[in-house]
Amino acid sequence: MVDWRRWTSGRAALLVVMALAGTMVLASYLSKTPCSGPPYDEWGYSRNLANSYRLVCVTDIQYLWVGRGIDLHEMPYIRGDLQPAADPPGTLINGAVEYPVLTGLFMWATALPADNSGEFLGWSAVFLLPVALAIAWQLVTLVGWRALIWAAAPAMVFYSVYNWDLLPVAWTLGAVLAWRSRRFGLSAACLGLGAATKIYPGFFLLPLFIERLVARDRRGAALVAGAGAGAWLAANGPFMAINFKGWWATYAFQAGRPVNLDGNSIYEWGFPDWTTETVDRFSVAVIAIGWLVALVAGWFVARRTGGAYPWVQVGTAMLCVFLAFNKVYSPQYFMWVLPLLALVRVRWGWWVAGWCIDAVLFIGIIRLFDDGGDSLARQAASIGSWGKSLLLMLLFFVVLGARLAVDPHPARATSPPAAPDPVGGAAPALGIA
Repeated sequence: MVDWRRWTSGRAALLVVMALAGTMVLASYLSKTPCSGPPYDEWGYSRNLANSYRLVCVTDIQYLWVGRGIDLHEMPYIRGDLQPAADPPGTLINGAVEYPVLTGLFMWATALPADNSGEFLGWSAVFLLPVALAIAWQLVTLVGWRALIWAAAPAMVFYSVYNWDLLPVAWTLGAVLAWRSRRFGLSAACLGLGAATKIYPGFFLLPLFIERLVARDRRGAALVAGAGAGAWLAANGPFMAINFKGWWATYAFQAGRPVNLDGNSIYEWGFPDWTTETVDRFSVAVIAIGWLVALVAGWFVARRTGGAYPWVQVGTAMLCVFLAFNKVYSPQYFMWVLPLLALVRVRWGWWVAGWCIDAVLFIGIIRLFDDGGDSLARQAASIGSWGKSLLLMLLFFVVLGARLAVDPHPARATSPPAAPDPVGGAAPALGIA
């Protein structure tokens, strides 16, 4: 017998979350338009870009219009290279971009109808809108009203049309949907394609592989390894074969980035005397240790509870320690974490704190670039940076002990709703913890 109250509630959640997600993308685009529009210079840059930091309407999308071959509609990577420069990480030339191939191709495709930076921003918003709507559908399908943790966040206005970070979010949630349906190969393929978009979805492949091993599903584990690697190679292989230097320039550029204010990490604020080499060694070591702790902790949790290996929680913890200690933290990376806080039952204070800290960090760091001597902006950027890292370090432990908000057995959807989970801190009125 169908539970009509639950069915109609799910339908309402879908309509509300999709409408809100679309509104947020539109608001994000409109918030960037003071930096857009005519007049344009000879390179197709809007002269209004001069207002970027003062009016907090900066976007990576417009700034990358020139210098990556985007304005020339040049297929990325094919002729690309990393040109050595006096200051690392060097200069990307001839169509090389600092993002993996699927993001680079998305940038290229959305730029084809554009003749200037403003049109590029507009077409990017048009193409990112269906991605946001797809994410809304994915999250509501997985966790119902908890999708508001993502859709209602101020970060949606800051970042939806700031960079291309909605793309890997969609791949990651697609992986969770496929896993829920026991389609483990498809789940791993989504993560592999996600890693070919932005690197972080690849972090979830190892815990998913271990989840299959703990379930004594060796065939499934082999399928995860093969499908994940195969999907990643299918996306990257052609460009590696055509011009390996152009493909590798992406990763060489990111690895060579120096520690500075542009990187916005705790090292710039707390350890300004450390060299980039020191930070590289320290961050890699701490992240590696954190990943090992997360992977082992997941095994102990599964053994203690007698349940499945908590691969989503472990992958989320791995992402948290990476973002807390990596030498680069671009503000839009918070978009990677937000949907995961909907998937894992953490108390509402954690994601509200994330909303607030992210807003302080974003506005502070952007205003700081406008007038580097402004004490209020400097304080906001510093507080936001340290607060972000502290929150991520605490979430590392919180998510490892939290329960998954996703029902791994969707066939039970017609049964009455379960009682609120006291461990996860669910709020029965909206289903938000």
